[in-house]
Amino acid sequence: MLDFPSWLDLPQWFQAHQEWVALSAGLSLVMLVGSAVALPWLVARLPEDYFLRSRRQRIRASGHPVRGWAIAIARNGLGLVLILAGLAMLVLPGQGLITILAGILVADVPGKRRIALWVLRRPGVSAGVDWLRARGGHAPLRLPPHGAPPPSGDGHPESG
Repeated sequence: MLDFPSWLDLPQWFQAHQEWVALSAGLSLVMLVGSAVALPWLVARLPEDYFLRSRRQRIRASGHPVRGWAIAIARNGLGLVLILAGLAMLVLPGQGLITILAGILVADVPGKRRIALWVLRRPGVSAGVDWLRARGGHAPLRLPPHGAPPPSGDGHPESG
């Protein structure tokens, strides 16, 4: 029989850290329910031409430039929090990889637009997104043609 080190005795560890286990399980449940509610709401409210606009056009569409930058700072802060929470969930209860992916998609990181378009062009994903948008009374997302150059005017062709 294998002799495990004392730090690998998970039942004993869970017993000794019941408060942390309960807190992390509760946070995991809140994030699961929150993402199940927030994702359809966010997808339905994206402008149908979101992926046809440059980053600068999206900031201008938000109204005053200061408001656009404040939204960008808030989004990046939320993205960072989600990435850090996802990293913690890799060792704690929760859906760590999904939370990390959500953080990357919320934040302004290079290549995000290309990855999002790649995912959105998958038949099952595009059908699901179109269904969510239709349920919310919105038109399907319009995507640039495959291989088309990204909208210009933002200095970061892959950001957004």
